[in-house]
Amino acid sequence: MKVQYHGAASIIIHTKQNTKILCDPWFDTPAFLGSWVPFPRPIFDFDQPIDYIYISHVHSDHLDPATLSRFSKDTAVLIYDFESAFLYKKLKSLGFTKVFKLKNGEYFRIDDDTVVKIYGPTELHASLAKQDVIDTSLLVKDDESTVLNFNDNIYELRSEVLQKIKEENPKID
Repeated sequence: MKVQYHGAASIIIHTKQNTKILCDPWFDTPAFLGSWVPFPRPIFDFDQPIDYIYISHVHSDHLDPATLSRFSKDTAVLIYDFESAFLYKKLKSLGFTKVFKLKNGEYFRIDDDTVVKIYGPTELHASLAKQDVIDTSLLVKDDESTVLNFNDNIYELRSEVLQKIKEENPKID
């Protein structure tokens, strides 16, 4: 596998079969009421084929309608199966026709050699911070490599989720 950085939390994970997973594309629109901008502005070839888009959560530097509008609406989108359907409904309203909601740690095959899993909150407690409820992480695994994209979620995952990831994947590249 190969990981290609495009700025902020935006990366492309290339599998052995060259399936491309674009994570959290945010390339030009100011976020958080204009207080954040991608700098330097990422250079991204929108003509390259993208097989999957992974959206980790609803913050505007991860879910950017302007950037997403530049992709084919037939591109498959991977999201966590949140109790709230907000993210799913937002992607459908943007015209995406193939939105896959994955439960915590559920296997999803993206090509002959590669599976992905999305990890998020396992249960909602009133004591959890809001951040813990919305952030997710993506694991991409084949017979040679394991890539774990925490984006900005490394400290927000619940300890039992982190332990499960570690037990199931003792070697993360």
